[in-house]
Amino acid sequence: MTTEDQFPQTEKYNGKMYKTYIIRKVQLFPLQTGDIKLDTASVDNEVTIYRPNRSGYADAETKNVTLSSEPLIIHVKELPEKNKPADFNGTIGKFTITTQVNKLIDTADENNTLQITIEGEGNFQTINCPKVQWPGNADHFDNTEKTEINKLVFPASGTKIFEIPFVAKQAGKLIIPPVQFTYLDINTQQYKTVSSDSIVIDVAPPFKNKIEKSKISGDITNHKYIWIVPAIALLVGILWWMSQGRNERNKKETALEAAENKPAETTIEETIVSAEEEIQAPIPISFAEKLNELLVAEDDKTFFIRAKQLCTEMLQEEADKEKQIQLQNILKQCDEALYFPGSVVSKESVFSMLENIV
Repeated sequence: MTTEDQFPQTEKYNGKMYKTYIIRKVQLFPLQTGDIKLDTASVDNEVTIYRPNRSGYADAETKNVTLSSEPLIIHVKELPEKNKPADFNGTIGKFTITTQVNKLIDTADENNTLQITIEGEGNFQTINCPKVQWPGNADHFDNTEKTEINKLVFPASGTKIFEIPFVAKQAGKLIIPPVQFTYLDINTQQYKTVSSDSIVIDVAPPFKNKIEKSKISGDITNHKYIWIVPAIALLVGILWWMSQGRNERNKKETALEAAENKPAETTIEETIVSAEEEIQAPIPISFAEKLNELLVAEDDKTFFIRAKQLCTEMLQEEADKEKQIQLQNILKQCDEALYFPGSVVSKESVFSMLENIV
């Protein structure tokens, strides 16, 4: 949470006034109950001490001083069991949920998108795409997500947006029921479920391919186009004859230029060294090939570790802001899968998001 814009604060300590600075400030989200010990934090300082001497001047003495804090114990309580919803997945804070679609007037078999926006403050790491009770006359596909969080405030605030592509299968009314999201309100210590509004989409019949019989000719054979074959053959022969003459002229000109600009002969030793360098030069592996390597990961842990490495490498080369945000979001999901007990992050969803970026 610490920024580069640091300004000192004045505090009184042991009867004296000092300037104080925040060196580091981090938001923590405990993953288990009980006592968690935060170890000692240390800072190395170079301090200059001035001591008066007999001549009335001051001698400067520089010392290296290490300052350390005391260990800190955090007491993590159990989550309330009373009225705990079955779909609660550990999200704590205060949130709202809204939904919208790209097209309220749609056509059957045409693409549309449902957007679910969860906004508020709390631990966004545990927020997964809420379940949608899709009607029978719609087909939906895997969701994508993006997160916009202000991490410099406590608790972190922002939005998490999920986009789900879908297709209406037939004409009529397509009704998407309210989407619900459950969280624990940290202030009231009570579970709350927020819901979006239902969405009604008017779906028109699908477009039909029309064939105009008046456009169909009585003769549908290719007899009248037979003359094109010898014409093409004659044209190809002429072009070949012209290209042969041009190639001969180019060869002569190239030979003359090579004779005039002939470089010094390469020794056998230089040739061998050059060949060895080419053999030893590593063949770069593309991101697509590294992505395919995830498919043969021995277990879930190996998969998410490799996925994190791939995300990190892609972030170093990716210039697109939107893709950077998506890669950072995938990194968080991999961390959640590796370190958060009971995580519902799946290998399939992570692979699909990486595949879309690659």
